[in-house]
Amino acid sequence: YTMVVTWSAEDGVFLASFPDAPGVITHGDTREQAAVRGEEAILGWLMALRDAGRAIPPPVSHTVDELLARWP
Repeated sequence: YTMVVTWSAEDGVFLASFPDAPGVITHGDTREQAAVRGEEAILGWLMALRDAGRAIPPPVSHTVDELLARWP
């Protein structure tokens, strides 16, 4: 899954989110911390889907332009 890490001036932290997993978002004081927490968040989301017997959607390939169009 593609992870996007952006700076949130409003919150004063880096945010890690996933275009293919709406609602899966976390943060960190550094870009690296946000990425580590992002890996933990996406794994938790995937395991929760599996444990609930729900289908796990395949990740979609995104171009840089598509990703940039989603964030200001």
